[in-house]
Amino acid sequence: LWNATPDIEDVAAGLLSAPSVVGEPDQPLLVMSPERVIPLANDTKVQYSEDGQVSLHQQGGEGEVSVSQPEAATVSASYNQLIVPKGKHTRLQLADGSELYVNAGTKVVYPTVFADDCREIFVDGEIFIDVKHDEERPFYVKTSGFKVRVLGTAFNVCAYSQSSTAEVVLLRGRVHVEDKQGEGMELKPNQLARLEDQHLAACEEVDAASYINWTRGVLQLQGKPLGALLPRLEHYYGVRVVCEEPLRGILMHGYLDVNCTLQEALERISIATSTRVVEEEGCYCFRADTINLMSDPLKNELPME
Repeated sequence: LWNATPDIEDVAAGLLSAPSVVGEPDQPLLVMSPERVIPLANDTKVQYSEDGQVSLHQQGGEGEVSVSQPEAATVSASYNQLIVPKGKHTRLQLADGSELYVNAGTKVVYPTVFADDCREIFVDGEIFIDVKHDEERPFYVKTSGFKVRVLGTAFNVCAYSQSSTAEVVLLRGRVHVEDKQGEGMELKPNQLARLEDQHLAACEEVDAASYINWTRGVLQLQGKPLGALLPRLEHYYGVRVVCEEPLRGILMHGYLDVNCTLQEALERISIATSTRVVEEEGCYCFRADTINLMSDPLKNELPME
């Protein structure tokens, strides 16, 4: 047995670098130990009981499937990983009852049972989490660049390690965001904390509900440029999507329903931007061949509604 609860960042660094999963998986994986890796159907809900037992609930499936935990002979063995590849998504209910939607291209490391004084998880990617209130045990969401401290609340974290920017958006309650330099910021509902290169950069007033529409398969475009939308499409569909440089600044409005096929989503964007999509060696590229861009592409505001 061990006497101290290790920092979740240290545990995650060890687990995520371990060779239990080689390459990019093509379906979500529940990693319980290096020898016990369970493939999951898309949109499976992974649910933990108070004592750390696991059950799997598949979308439209018949009942639930119980999964036995391997014996925790080491500290790291008492932690599980949920790995969700690009083009997939899933859900997770932790042992304390907190619930997560886990977006494509995301990894979550968490204990099978929380300690008596603190609850911590590690996230590389995007989650929406509804934290179970517990005044005796604060909840921390940690990433490679910052941490979020809460008691009971609902918020969205977007922090992919390969991106220099990250966001925390608060739906309800209060959270405290702290970067690696120790700079902190408390958010109120409908506020967004933006981080650049692991530094807190700004606090903005937003419509928080629009930032969690991805849990329903809807991307709220919010006047963002096409260049910022394409990485989101890559995560949702698991393919490479790019555009020619002059098109990157075109502002997108309305919303995009990504419950449709990749081809339908690309066609809708192509129509809205008066461009065409070319497939080249597994990569989809928006080209400006059919459009007369103005000298300032930022003024090309093309509605998506």
